[in-house]
Amino acid sequence: MKSEFGNLADFVSTVTLITTKVGLDLSVDRRQHFIEGPGRDALESELRSYLMGSAATTQPVVPAILPYPKDGEVFELTIGSETKKFILVSVDYQSSWDNLQAALQRCGVIPEAPEKCRDAFKAKYSMADGKGPIGVAKASWVGPNGSASFPCVRSDGGARFRWIDDVFSAGWRWLVEVQA
Repeated sequence: MKSEFGNLADFVSTVTLITTKVGLDLSVDRRQHFIEGPGRDALESELRSYLMGSAATTQPVVPAILPYPKDGEVFELTIGSETKKFILVSVDYQSSWDNLQAALQRCGVIPEAPEKCRDAFKAKYSMADGKGPIGVAKASWVGPNGSASFPCVRSDGGARFRWIDDVFSAGWRWLVEVQA
């Protein structure tokens, strides 16, 4: 069986992460099935078979947990029914929203559907890299006090909105659409 993992450590890390994520969604009774019950024996047996190279050819498909793209690396996101190409861009400190947008427009197009782009990014890249927030530089929400905000993904992977009058340090990365 061909593995998509580079080495055993990558495989074990991925299995641990997936098991943790799935386990947290299970009821306590169901978790006990895999910790102390017959489910543990079956799980250990399947892992041993896989590690020994004798896993059955009909293994369940494990969804890939993709790392965030590197700055400047082209990647695709599906927005609604359309697939578009994007890059992550880092720009130096920008003293204003207008300066930030001008710097980003030199790299590509600021997406027209910022919340959908943020949500598509989070769906495809579900595990944050902790290297700083990722924003979509288009104001899409206005609070009751009139403050405009844009959607972003926090360093820990959470979704939120930030005011456009914040300071934008070099630690930010921005989602920019690549035009053909």
